[in-house]
Amino acid sequence: MSQAAQLQISQPYFADTSTPLAASATFTGAARDMGASNAEFRSFSATFFASHASATNGAKIQMSNDGTTWVDAAVATLAANVPQSLSVPVVARYYRTQLINGATLQTAVAVNSAASRT
Repeated sequence: MSQAAQLQISQPYFADTSTPLAASATFTGAARDMGASNAEFRSFSATFFASHASATNGAKIQMSNDGTTWVDAAVATLAANVPQSLSVPVVARYYRTQLINGATLQTAVAVNSAASRT
């Protein structure tokens, strides 16, 4: 069983990380299993905040049908000290967040995600 399959959603809200990233480092969140039928959840959202800008298109929601091969479902470039929210409809089984830091060490970061039933 893949790690993604082990993390089936039992709650709709996740505090993905609050650990600052080194320059040019990447945070990849855990895979969130929306269920085989995708019927329970309608959307997956994430909010990103960091003390320093991300890489270009470095704030991401990614999706996968198998928990192994991932594609970007939504991307944004995170500006320093400006929260950025992304949201996508649930059309695949697995979702996760990813944040690729820019060239400066972060002093603060928050990545939160949620699955919505409405």
